[in-house]
Amino acid sequence: MTREEAQELLPVIQAFAEGKAIQYRAKYRPFSDAQECAAEMAQHPNFGKVFELCYNMIDGWHHSGRVKTVVLYDWGVKVSNTHYYFKPTRKADGSLYMNFEYALRDFVFTDGLPFGAIDKEGCEE
Repeated sequence: MTREEAQELLPVIQAFAEGKAIQYRAKYRPFSDAQECAAEMAQHPNFGKVFELCYNMIDGWHHSGRVKTVVLYDWGVKVSNTHYYFKPTRKADGSLYMNFEYALRDFVFTDGLPFGAIDKEGCEE
């Protein structure tokens, strides 16, 4: 351990010694491929289902309560029956095709966690 690493850990160690609760917020990144996405989906309830995120001026970002079905591709996902308007990739059946980056931004798993992989190097206190 270097001196710099020890200085970064010092506040956490002090909080632990004082009996304070320590919380870490994970940062999420887009899935790299369908295999990684499927492995993560298996760890959440309702495999293949997500909530669509919505924004309003009062509540900010929140999930819509509308459950969507996800079909995986190596480059991204197909989400069924979305309520997006003006999206160029929206098909006549209401399906929306998007890469994993957009899916992370626009959807959450049904347990409320972001639709992405935990960035092991990006965790913050």
